[in-house]
Amino acid sequence: MGGCQLVPVLSAALTPAIAILAATIAYQQWRTNHNKLRLDLYDRRFTLYSALADLCISVASSGRADVTPLDRFLEARHKTQFLFDSRVAEYLETVRKKAYRMRYLHDRLDGSSALPVGDDRTKAAEEHSDLMKWFGDQYVESRSFLGRYLVFE
Repeated sequence: MGGCQLVPVLSAALTPAIAILAATIAYQQWRTNHNKLRLDLYDRRFTLYSALADLCISVASSGRADVTPLDRFLEARHKTQFLFDSRVAEYLETVRKKAYRMRYLHDRLDGSSALPVGDDRTKAAEEHSDLMKWFGDQYVESRSFLGRYLVFE
């Protein structure tokens, strides 16, 4: 009779064991999906950071907001606009406006509608120089500003 009583006991223990195994598997799947979401967010945010850094380097080194880095920044900004808080959105809008201002000033200094030598040209050149410095500073500033969104723990 001892062997006959063992089957119901094992059968009763099997149900909780299966439940624990199922719960463990479900938890592992949840963790995997959660980490994948975090990695996807990181990838999208890093794309924006990279485009911003490239734009800043390009403007600071060349003195103009070239189309390719600016377009890359604008596209990345558009694709990630809901992944950041309003403070970041305002910062990115400031970058956009200053990049377009840089394009305008570069045209006024070196383009087909360049200003003649005089006070207006001097003011435009000073503003252009200030913007070049600002973009150079943003290369470092953007790292600290967006860095909290790029931590993957």
